[in-house]
Amino acid sequence: MSLAKALELTLSFCANATRTPTPQPQLLAFLFQLFVPTQGPDNLVDLYVEAARAQAGFKATMETLKRKFSERTQGKELKLSVCAKLKKVTRILEKMIMRGSVEGVKDIVRAMATLDDMDGIAIVGELMLELHKEGVIKLVRIK
Repeated sequence: MSLAKALELTLSFCANATRTPTPQPQLLAFLFQLFVPTQGPDNLVDLYVEAARAQAGFKATMETLKRKFSERTQGKELKLSVCAKLKKVTRILEKMIMRGSVEGVKDIVRAMATLDDMDGIAIVGELMLELHKEGVIKLVRIK
């Protein structure tokens, strides 16, 4: 499996919602599936190296997400901020100490989307599901 496929995407959404859209049944079905995410590296060095290798692919995938969002919304821009740097090693160490291992350390490579309404959030969710089905990404958790 390629790094891009193994990449976990965790997007934090901020929205000033005025109404809740009707969720798509397909998206809801996926969100309620039970699955156990796995993380390959079991030590800090390998985990950090893998994250560094995945960073360029992650950025390209986020650009694809922005483009697809614009197409789906007739030109609206997805405000998406991709963190230029990996999560600091000191923060990863803190999480390792709390958990006892690197297992479960997430969002070393990350991005944040800011949306104006719940419809935008639903569209991003649908687009991520489409990317998952296309094999571009592997969704393992939605936060």
